[in-house]
Amino acid sequence: MKRWESLVDQKIREAMEQGEFDNLAGAGEPINLSENPYDDPDWRTAHRMLRNAGFAPVWIEERKDIDAELEATRISLGTQLEDSNECAGHSISSIRAGAMGQSCREFSNRGCRA
Repeated sequence: MKRWESLVDQKIREAMEQGEFDNLAGAGEPINLSENPYDDPDWRTAHRMLRNAGFAPVWIEERKDIDAELEATRISLGTQLEDSNECAGHSISSIRAGAMGQSCREFSNRGCRA
């Protein structure tokens, strides 16, 4: 396999040196990623309509929710640490670990219910 990869790399390098990749159509322009080339053509229009209406696949929406909750947890932890007078005698990292552990358990439980 390595010999084959080396041959491929060699051919690409030779083509570059000979200028075979110069002046290609679309060179220097951004790639159009508005359409997913792996989308089923039968569903492409439906997906475009949903995307244009502001909808996204379930896994993307779930990721947005998780990111928002993580950010809220980070803010909450920071506020708790700043406002807490109970930090005396405890390391800040142990307080953060406890609060983060609770948040992780809540995320896990939420995932199991879905």
